[in-house]
Amino acid sequence: MALFNFLKTVKPIQFDFKPRYYDEEKEARAKRLKELEDRRSTDVEDIKERISNGFRRGADLSAMHDRRKQVMRSNIIVMALIVILALVAYLFINVYLPGAIQR
Repeated sequence: MALFNFLKTVKPIQFDFKPRYYDEEKEARAKRLKELEDRRSTDVEDIKERISNGFRRGADLSAMHDRRKQVMRSNIIVMALIVILALVAYLFINVYLPGAIQR
């Protein structure tokens, strides 16, 4: 029987996947409401948490700004290299293959 088993087609595996709905705006709204409630409270722990979150936000913005500067600098370097290589190629063609451009 095992000899003729290769003639049967294998049925695909069926999955029972139920997607969940994720509402990003709702979570952001809930987070803002919680922050507002924490600001109203006079608990020392809430104040400490609010201050540390402020520091984290500031660090994220400065890191993002530094990243943008690095990306811009690398893009400028790449463009400069392309221009230099194009000029070198043009000069090479003019000096060593002068008849190629005039055709």
